[in-house]
Amino acid sequence: PPFYDYIAFRSSRDGGGLFVMRPDGSNLVKLSEEGGTPAWSPDATRVSYSSGGYIWVLNTATMQSSRLAEGGYSTWSPDGTRIAYHDFDCVDCDTCGDIWVINADGTDPVNLTPGPARGTEPAWSPDGGQIAFRREVDDVPNIWVMQSDGSNPLQLTDFQEQWRPVYDPAWSPDGTLIALEGPGEQGGSNIWLVNADGSNLTKLTEDDSGSRAARPSWSPDGAQI
Repeated sequence: PPFYDYIAFRSSRDGGGLFVMRPDGSNLVKLSEEGGTPAWSPDATRVSYSSGGYIWVLNTATMQSSRLAEGGYSTWSPDGTRIAYHDFDCVDCDTCGDIWVINADGTDPVNLTPGPARGTEPAWSPDGGQIAFRREVDDVPNIWVMQSDGSNPLQLTDFQEQWRPVYDPAWSPDGTLIALEGPGEQGGSNIWLVNADGSNLTKLTEDDSGSRAARPSWSPDGAQI
């Protein structure tokens, strides 16, 4: 693929849009004039992104984009055949806040979280069998996990504070742990770690200044975050 080892990102440079660059910052290429939250397909041939309340998929060989579904965030299944997304930023807000899964060609969309207890920020487990996500119950956010068909939802964290930061579940490469952004002091946040079955919730960072530690990402060997 033309941008196999590149980083995709959003920037305000050159009028704004989606860009890719090599890991050393060289060979900057603009992919589109607009869009956010880019996500590579596992084979690095496509990039999904959000724009105008919809999920789009761009083929990096042809540089053509196609509109996939109504939504504001997307993530690819490990085998590249499906995309999970939430419609938090949707145009028609009758079902805003639900997590959906759709085939990568845009067929067969399935709502995984219908009903009052919805979800956002889906994250596939490394084997593709589960999806971790953020869910609010009575305005209290926590991290949950469910099977990739939406069955067997399980609450992993038990934070009690309303409106506190709980975001960005990220699976370890071996699928045994989930890192996340969780509550800190003075309105800030820390990085937390929890076993995939909900046990052993542990705070990894410590900051009492009200600042945020966010968006955890694992090293490929799982040794660092």
